Amino acid sequence: MKRILFFLLLGPPLGFGLLLSISLLTALPASSPPYTIRHFFASGTLYLMQFVYLFGLPAAALAMFTDWILEKYPWQIIPVMAVGYLLALPILAKSDASLSIYLLFGFVGAIPAGICSWLSNPSKSVRHPASPS
Repeated sequence: MKRILFFLLLGPPLGFGLLLSISLLTALPASSPPYTIRHFFASGTLYLMQFVYLFGLPAAALAMFTDWILEKYPWQIIPVMAVGYLLALPILAKSDASLSIYLLFGFVGAIPAGICSWLSNPSKSVRHPASPS
């Protein structure tokens, strides 16, 4: 249940925040005045907010399924991040983005998938001391 909440409710907004950050870093020059940056976030947030769960839920569900299958393994976060990375790439399939933008865009899926996998699986290496009775 915890896995479903993390992946389906937290994953798409994390990816959206990362998408806005990457877009800001790649689209605006470093010398942009602050009002341009505020306008970029305001207009981008309102326009793209409708697509967050539309595109994010199927990818988050597949990453969650991968996390569930590999929950016994201590290295499960690596394939979950790989699945998240690969699921983010088809969104740019019809664009004329450069290779560097195309490769950078995969992190919009990989980082939220890794964070959700990390949050939904308690650390197996930490041993809690027995409480004194």
